[in-house]
Formats: sequence, structure tokens, C-alpha cells
Amino acid sequence: MRGRVALAWEENWIPEPNTGCFLWLRKRTEKGYGLLNRKMRMQLAHRHAWELAYGPIPAGKWVLHKCDTPACVNPDHLFLGTAQDNFDDMLAKERWAPAARRLRECEVEEIRRLGSLVTQELLGRMFRVSQGHISSILSGRTRKRAWRDKP
Repeated sequence: MRGRVALAWEENWIPEPNTGCFLWLRKRTEKGYGLLNRKMRMQLAHRHAWELAYGPIPAGKWVLHKCDTPACVNPDHLFLGTAQDNFDDMLAKERWAPAARRLRECEVEEIRRLGSLVTQELLGRMFRVSQGHISSILSGRTRKRAWRDKP
């Protein structure tokens, strides 16, 4: 390693006593996932942890976190799934932060119609906007004059 001593795998993380997570101490992505240089390529640390514990990751499979801690590399907190499994897990655990999007007038009308029948959270999921945006529409703080639908 060109003058540096390679660290043992266990020296790259520290156990978190309250959750059981093994928190990655080295380089991380912007979203907090651990990174390591493996065979001259960057690899996500939790994927490497899976491979060390269980072997190769099948094609098309993702390594997902049960604990929802991106920096965790504890193999007991990881499981295999698909991109759809990851999305479903995110929705089930209410970790979804919708991107800002412009609603059409017909969508705003539907939100107002359903506002007294279902929760704001469910409306947010249905229309892919935040619960706060739904609240603003229902309370009249926004969309007093709705934008026209674009052709």
C-alpha cells in the first residue's frame, strides 16, 4: 500500500452499544454510506461487509439496512433485496422525503376533495409531495390561485 499499513477490517468501524450498529469510521458518501478502496475501485462498505460475511452478492441484488443507518456495516443489520424492496422498505419506514414538484390544478382539487377523508400523510404519498405541502393546500396558505395545467 505504498508506505501505509493496511488496516484490518475491524479497525475501520466502531460498535455502537445502543443499536448494535458497526459505524464506519473512514470515508463516506454525501448520504453517509461508508466507502473503501478495494482493488483500485471505490466500493460501498456495507456491500463489502455483506461479502465478507455471506459471500458474493447475486446480480441485481442490493444490500439493504434493517437499521436504516447508512454508516452501519454490521452484517446482522443487512439483508439482500431488489430496488423495489428498497423503495418499499423506505415507504414502510416513512423515510421518504419527496422532491418538490408542481401539482396540476386537477391534483390540487383532488387533494381538497380527499382532505377530510384521509390523512395528510397519505395524501402526500399519493401525490408525491410532503405532508407540509398538503397541509398548506388544505389550509389555504398556498394555491389560492392555482396554476393552469400545461398542455
